[in-house]
Amino acid sequence: QLHEVIVDELMALTGAERAFVMLLEAGNKLRFKAGRNVDHAELSGQAFTGSRHLIREVLKSGRPSFLRGNELPSHGLIHLTGVLCVPVSFGQRTEGKLRIKGALYADLTSPDRAFPDDLLPRAQVLATHAGIALENARLHARGAASDSQVIRLRHDLGRLHAVGPPGPAG
Repeated sequence: QLHEVIVDELMALTGAERAFVMLLEAGNKLRFKAGRNVDHAELSGQAFTGSRHLIREVLKSGRPSFLRGNELPSHGLIHLTGVLCVPVSFGQRTEGKLRIKGALYADLTSPDRAFPDDLLPRAQVLATHAGIALENARLHARGAASDSQVIRLRHDLGRLHAVGPPGPAG
């Protein structure tokens, strides 16, 4: 599953204790797709209020957020020692804005762990690759559905041809 691979790569890149990917779906609904050391039910809880707010800010602005140390409490992230949230996008809209598909999120809770200083640019590269991979998967699925429809139409046309043209109206 592509979502699982993306989260595994995020965990390997960041060394995070928790990580997940969320994608925007029809109606701009944000959906949890995959995670490590966190589940969908936890994300709905009170402890993730600050993280949810941060994710919404990143999706709205299209800009990543990389917070550590003293930056965290002002965002309501008092139980964390580091947070990374990067938008997943694919291309740009005609007006020049990014096509935001979702977000990659990773955090640390242990006081003896820290994100590396050079993490943000590397995480942005991962998010770009994830956006391309997700878009390719979407297009492939759409192409497979179209192929299936073409096969059904050919079958239907073959059956109509076997029946022959309609007889004269009586």
